[in-house]
Amino acid sequence: MVSFRAVVATDPVTGTIGIGVLLKQGISFDAAFSYQGNLGFQPHFGITYTLKKKKIIPYDTGLQAPESSVETKPAQAINAPEKKVRRAIH
Repeated sequence: MVSFRAVVATDPVTGTIGIGVLLKQGISFDAAFSYQGNLGFQPHFGITYTLKKKKIIPYDTGLQAPESSVETKPAQAINAPEKKVRRAIH
């Protein structure tokens, strides 16, 4: 992805134009040029590397069973009363 930038600031009056390129691997390159009356043109360059986010695993206190071991029932079984079976012994 390519980004174009332009900035104007006051006190002192300066102007900046720049371009940035973001690569898929997490590396971005930036280049800009600014102008100030007293100093003239100034180049600015930057390279940034972004680390991948790690998946955070919560601390297991042992108080709650893992989701895979929790027994689930269909919605009909939860709402329907259980049938009692009576058997006669002879």
